[in-house]
Amino acid sequence: MEQKAFPKIIMHMKQRFQRNENYPISLEEILDELQIIDLNTKSRFTLDTQMLCNNAKLETTTEDGVRKYTFKPKFSIRNRRDLINLIKEHQSKGLGGLLVDDVQESMTTEEFERVNKKLGENSDIVSMPGKGKKKVFFYNDTKSAENLQLDEEIVKYWRDVAVDGLDEKKIEEYLENKGITSMKDGLESKSQVPVGGKKKPSQRGRQSKKHNDHLGSLLTEYDPALKKASI
Repeated sequence: MEQKAFPKIIMHMKQRFQRNENYPISLEEILDELQIIDLNTKSRFTLDTQMLCNNAKLETTTEDGVRKYTFKPKFSIRNRRDLINLIKEHQSKGLGGLLVDDVQESMTTEEFERVNKKLGENSDIVSMPGKGKKKVFFYNDTKSAENLQLDEEIVKYWRDVAVDGLDEKKIEEYLENKGITSMKDGLESKSQVPVGGKKKPSQRGRQSKKHNDHLGSLLTEYDPALKKASI
């Protein structure tokens, strides 16, 4: 009997959580809400002391000596911001995204519907199929370089113009005529870089090292030839 009632109880507790009614209730209160009246004392005892209190999806507390239960979601997600932070954390650790089923189970129905309404290409949360065709939420960094969008006018000019055989001067003139000065500036800065990307070291002011300059006058004074000539 308890085996039949157990999955109904877990589902009921999950639904209470998703309705934002996750306050603690006893087994007797659960059975009353489910209108289960045919469980004998032994089955109730087994549920209360073994099956429910040891289940990972339920949190157990005791009030006035009575064991009470609340649903325990896989993740702690109160709103969209919590979800984004959790997905980013998982992806940064190389754990991938989050199963949509796990997210839905961890949020109230109202909050989960808000997330779904904002899904799309330009959203910071995207849904993609994962293993076993289960949907997975991923974080989509809309400000990353991969998602930068070029101006359609620039793309059009780039596709239309033929640059084969044109030097930089001709390309600059074309871009300037089209009013695209920022790209022209990029070409100018590039043209100022010397070939090879390195400057030759300046030779200005370079001196070779001299040795024993201070001995010059002494050597002259004691030169035997000079001394002999002076006599």
